[in-house]
Amino acid sequence: MRQMALECGYNAASLKERIYSKRPEEEGGPMAGILIYTAAPDSEGTLGGLVSLGEPKILGYHIDQALEQMRLCASDPLCAEHSLGGLS
Repeated sequence: MRQMALECGYNAASLKERIYSKRPEEEGGPMAGILIYTAAPDSEGTLGGLVSLGEPKILGYHIDQALEQMRLCASDPLCAEHSLGGLS
């Protein structure tokens, strides 16, 4: 969410997410999705900026950037001692 907030103009506290991870087999099988929306009624940021981040190339880029930022543990000594397996 931090990565998305940096790009769209809303602060991270104003953004919320809802993750849809799987649809039951009786309803047709696997599906997945994510909804990112503003949770604050103020005029901060632009909704258009948030909407444009959902385009596949742009969203993929920001997911990659967020995963890369997870590798950095500059202010957390315990985190710096561990390897983040599975992220390459």
